[in-house]
Amino acid sequence: MFTHEQTVSLTVSVGLAQIPAKATLPQAIKLADDALYAAKAAGRNCLSVAA
Repeated sequence: MFTHEQTVSLTVSVGLAQIPAKATLPQAIKLADDALYAAKAAGRNCLSVAA
Protein backbone atom coordinates (compact mmCIF):
# COMPACT_ATOMS: atom_id res chain seq x y z
CA MET A 1 0.00 0.00 0.00
CA PHE A 2 1.35 3.42 -0.92
CA THR A 3 0.90 6.57 1.09
CA HIS A 4 0.90 10.12 -0.23
CA GLU A 5 4.51 10.50 0.88
CA GLN A 6 5.86 7.70 -1.29
CA THR A 7 7.05 8.09 -4.85
CA VAL A 8 7.08 5.30 -7.40
CA SER A 9 9.29 5.49 -10.50
CA LEU A 10 8.41 3.46 -13.56
CA THR A 11 10.13 2.96 -16.87
CA VAL A 12 8.59 1.47 -20.00
CA SER A 13 10.03 -0.16 -23.10
CA VAL A 14 7.56 -0.89 -25.91
CA GLY A 15 7.96 -2.87 -29.10
CA LEU A 16 5.41 -2.17 -31.84
CA ALA A 17 4.99 -4.38 -34.88
CA GLN A 18 2.65 -4.19 -37.85
CA ILE A 19 2.02 -7.80 -38.78
CA PRO A 20 1.61 -8.67 -42.46
CA ALA A 21 -1.68 -10.42 -43.26
CA LYS A 22 0.09 -13.59 -44.43
CA ALA A 23 2.44 -13.83 -41.44
CA THR A 24 2.35 -16.97 -39.34
CA LEU A 25 1.99 -16.70 -35.57
CA PRO A 26 5.70 -17.45 -34.96
CA GLN A 27 6.65 -14.75 -37.50
CA ALA A 28 4.33 -12.24 -35.82
CA ILE A 29 5.74 -13.02 -32.39
CA LYS A 30 9.31 -12.67 -33.67
CA LEU A 31 8.58 -9.24 -35.19
CA ALA A 32 7.07 -7.99 -31.94
CA ASP A 33 9.81 -9.59 -29.84
CA ASP A 34 12.57 -8.06 -31.97
CA ALA A 35 10.95 -4.64 -31.63
CA LEU A 36 10.70 -5.02 -27.85
CA TYR A 37 14.36 -6.02 -27.51
CA ALA A 38 15.38 -3.08 -29.72
CA ALA A 39 13.47 -0.74 -27.41
CA LYS A 40 15.11 -2.26 -24.34
CA ALA A 41 18.56 -1.89 -25.94
CA ALA A 42 17.86 1.78 -26.72
CA GLY A 43 17.33 2.63 -23.06
CA ARG A 44 14.52 3.47 -20.71
CA ASN A 45 11.19 4.83 -21.85
CA CYS A 46 11.66 3.89 -25.49
CA LEU A 47 9.37 2.78 -28.29
CA SER A 48 10.72 0.70 -31.16
CA VAL A 49 8.76 -0.02 -34.32
CA ALA A 50 9.50 -3.19 -36.28
CA ALA A 51 10.49 -2.47 -39.87
